[in-house]
Amino acid sequence: MPKLKQQPAILKTLQHEDGRSVQMRFVDLKQGFEPEFKQFLNNKCSTESFKRLSFSDCYFDLVTEAGIAEIASLINSTTAEVVGLNSNNLGNLSEENASHILNALTNPNIRGIELKNNKLENLIARHPQLFTKFLQSTSATSLDLEDNNISDMSASLLSKDSKFLSINLENNPVGDSSCKQFQSNPYIQNIALNLTYATIDTVKKLDAKTLENQNNRWQEHKFINGVTEVAKGYTEPNHNLNLLPREILMTIFNFFGRSLGIKGPITRVCELIITNIMQKNAGNKLWWKKEIKLSPNNSLTIFRTRTQFFQPEYYETEEIQATSSQKRIGMLN
Repeated sequence: MPKLKQQPAILKTLQHEDGRSVQMRFVDLKQGFEPEFKQFLNNKCSTESFKRLSFSDCYFDLVTEAGIAEIASLINSTTAEVVGLNSNNLGNLSEENASHILNALTNPNIRGIELKNNKLENLIARHPQLFTKFLQSTSATSLDLEDNNISDMSASLLSKDSKFLSINLENNPVGDSSCKQFQSNPYIQNIALNLTYATIDTVKKLDAKTLENQNNRWQEHKFINGVTEVAKGYTEPNHNLNLLPREILMTIFNFFGRSLGIKGPITRVCELIITNIMQKNAGNKLWWKKEIKLSPNNSLTIFRTRTQFFQPEYYETEEIQATSSQKRIGMLN
């Protein structure tokens, strides 16, 4: 990678557990990116598909504001499924720099976020609104917060506002208070805790809740996949499904959903699936787009978690009469 020669870097040899060694360049980003290196990274991020993007051990609190903005820009545009920002002292960032990083992590391509060893309790305590906005906006389904001194108060934000399926809170003083709040979270399916701070009884109840959520999600998968297969008949002109009144079809779908124990507005979910089948958005992952016209510009939020489609709060009664710019639209991708 010749372009790295334009960016200050230290060459290190790292040893893997299996005995293999690999040479890696640790790039100095304190002053931001050199133009050639920035172009090299932009080309990499925009033209190549890769699983992981990592800026670990970079000590973001020592990086200039321009450098943080450039790193955030790369995170915001990456197609990587996992972004790792471990050991970067994120807890010491200014409000503006923290905003850059947290906003970038709402990139809808990102499925997993690693923020280990970052003193995040400091950031959450100083900027709770920033962290809450991040929790409400991110599309990621996995969050690793190991070793961040996360308190019960901060963990309560996670239990209330996050829609992650998996959260790692090991090596954090998280106790019974926030654990009990997680028992009301309909999304969490796996949570790792330090048992030093939470009682066995509370952890057992939380385990029962995560198992319940896992089962609910599995039933929802079966329901969505089943309805999708049936609804594909709408794409065939002479299919018998086209002769069946929509009301009868919805009655059948509702019976199917209730037999699986599905809770929530089944008819609206089925309408969402059928609309997408008719638009030929074929695939097996249901996305959710909430589009509301707040001003001349539309506000768009994307949620990836299927479980959310069955939560009543995402179906407002006035949506039935909504205009095209105000209705919620789903997408199979």
